[in-house]
Amino acid sequence: MKRKDQNDIRERFLRWLLFSILVILILEMVLISNLYTTINNEGTAYYFLIVLLLILCAISLYFTLRKNYMIASYVTMLMTIVGTWGAVIIEYSYKV
Repeated sequence: MKRKDQNDIRERFLRWLLFSILVILILEMVLISNLYTTINNEGTAYYFLIVLLLILCAISLYFTLRKNYMIASYVTMLMTIVGTWGAVIIEYSYKV
């Protein structure tokens, strides 16, 4: 019984986390559109990164709702790697 309760908590936390990430990504999209009012390469690169993260978040949310939590957690971890290194690569390529 304890194992089932622990899994329920993990499932609810993953679902809550993914919905939060989705909302934050949408807010970031609005923020980028306000910061980069002129069209430039850096703004376009950040748009591409946010759209890629939104797609990964939607895939992860799909697997969460289909109760395939292992794949959903792997895609969520992939999001952290893509988001972190994508931002570093964008900053490096446009600031140097």
